[in-house]
Formats: sequence, structure tokens, C-alpha cells
Amino acid sequence: MAELFLKAGFTTVKEDRISRKIHFLDADDYFELFLKGTPLGHSLSEEEESIQKEVLRKTRLNLEKWRNADGLEVPGEVVIVSAHK
Repeated sequence: MAELFLKAGFTTVKEDRISRKIHFLDADDYFELFLKGTPLGHSLSEEEESIQKEVLRKTRLNLEKWRNADGLEVPGEVVIVSAHK
């Protein structure tokens, strides 16, 4: 990401990665965020209904590895880039 900023003419580029676990009550809570709040939801909505159902089914299964007594604790990462122009 920092390299893109440098190529665009920015200077003093700093890139930080922050990793945290994101808490969700359950798979439906996870879907609420990612399907309504990210481009992923739009992309999935353009697929046939059978494909949408299969993607959601497999995602529910994959989420189980992060289940605990409080719901789901899913690893997440954000990248923050700051620079001067």
C-alpha cells in the first residue's frame, strides 16, 4: 500500500497494520456487517440465488472455528497509511 502512495507522489509515507479479533454474536451478525457494509455484499448479490446460498452455507461452516462461549471472535486486520503531498 505504501508503494502506491510513493508512486502517486506522496512523501514521508508510513504504513501501519493493526490486527485485532472482531467480536460477532453469531454468523448472522457477521453477515450483517460484511454483506451490508462492504463491497462483498454487492458482489454476492449479483450471483444467482443458488450460488449465494452456497457461499453463505460454506461461510457459516468456516466461521465455526472462531466460535467461543461469547459468540465469534474473527481475526481482522486494517492497514492505515499516512503521507504528505
